[in-house]
Amino acid sequence: MTTRYSRTYTKIMANWPRPINVESAMAANWTRRQSILSLLAIEAATADSIRMNLRPTVSRRTVASDVTWLARTFPAQVLKQRGSDARTVIWSLDGLPPVLLPHGAAALTHDELAAIIAARGLLRAPDVKHPGWERPSSPYAGDLSAALHGLLERLGLGEQARHIAPAAIGASRFGIAPEPPGALATLQRAIVTGQAARFAYRNRAGTQHACHVWPIRLVLIKGEWFCFAWSGRVKQYALARVVSRSPAVTIDARLPPGAPSRPPHDVVDAALASGFHATGSDDPGQRVRLVLAISPAAWPSIADRTWGSGQHIHDAPEDLPHGWRRLSFLTTGLTEARHWVLSFGTTVRAEAPAALTEWLYEQTQAMVSVLSHMRATQPASVDVTMSPTTTPR
Repeated sequence: MTTRYSRTYTKIMANWPRPINVESAMAANWTRRQSILSLLAIEAATADSIRMNLRPTVSRRTVASDVTWLARTFPAQVLKQRGSDARTVIWSLDGLPPVLLPHGAAALTHDELAAIIAARGLLRAPDVKHPGWERPSSPYAGDLSAALHGLLERLGLGEQARHIAPAAIGASRFGIAPEPPGALATLQRAIVTGQAARFAYRNRAGTQHACHVWPIRLVLIKGEWFCFAWSGRVKQYALARVVSRSPAVTIDARLPPGAPSRPPHDVVDAALASGFHATGSDDPGQRVRLVLAISPAAWPSIADRTWGSGQHIHDAPEDLPHGWRRLSFLTTGLTEARHWVLSFGTTVRAEAPAALTEWLYEQTQAMVSVLSHMRATQPASVDVTMSPTTTPR
């Protein structure tokens, strides 16, 4: 009896469905669906065409289930349309392929959530009605800020985010010029796909001209976005000066004439490594050493920062007043650095190069002339001796 029971049990178990490895199945789904997104990023395709390009091969039913799930998850990107006959369904992807989270990435630590919230605030477009600070009702405009805000809402973390920002974590965007809507996202897409871009650009003189460029890199400098791009040579474009229209930036599959065989990242690296804020060059001939005498009043605004390569600080030079320090560093961004030096007034003294000291002398002489004229023509009722720190009554 026992033997018969054992044989029956063995036979039943031999035909019993094997237990499914849930983690393995989820990993397979993740890999396959990410592959489908990559295929659709190249060209639109039918479910059968997708199935033929997948490895390992899967059933038509599995592919149909996958693309339906992707369309439901990313309705603005995974698009469905009918072919030449009513029965053919063609799937396409608008934009760069989304990145699916692997199994196990279903939780955030509090610090990770706070980091996303902080980035959302730092990347948001300035609110013209309330410049600077972040408020509970601040609109999270700007391509990347809006994307992070949408992520938080989609994950059901909107309420938690409202408890953290801006009560505990906030970001001021005071004095920041916004880029046109969609410009950043389109340029990023051009960089990833290796395509060119076109836009209208207004330079500092106010002149507007059409640009056909090969974008290389997007860089955030002092809160504003800049695009390093090739157009005859590597140039730097402030996204805030891209003319706002719809769309502000368009993709062009044709690269500018004479474009190199690969993006010249080394040129961008050199400009960033030697630049001052948003001004720099890969030309070694433009590299100069700034030598500045720093007063105790200005030192807190300069200490614990790196201003350029080869930076050196002399803490107690004998030829300077007590408490003064001497700072020197190399930069190719003298054009922008000189305005920074001028902003410190008499609390920072420029010692070198001669081009800097001469420019500062010209600026201060011009300011004295303008202010003297203003003082002479001001009505007697205006208190021209009022300190800038005094609050008018």
